[in-house]
Amino acid sequence: MPVMDGVECLKELIKFDPSAKVVLSSGYNRQDVENRIHSDDIAGYLKKPYGLKALLALVKRVIG
Repeated sequence: MPVMDGVECLKELIKFDPSAKVVLSSGYNRQDVENRIHSDDIAGYLKKPYGLKALLALVKRVIG
């Protein structure tokens, strides 16, 4: 993203709405991402590249 990275965006979203359900996607492995954030702050994680089935399954799990 041109102004902030995903972790900065996550922090801003949580400030705006602490109950927001945020899904992160990254080319980095989940462990590297979780070293930069609190895993409790995200509702889910998808490692890039991912397929439509994986995205759909995660969205269904997150929204219930």
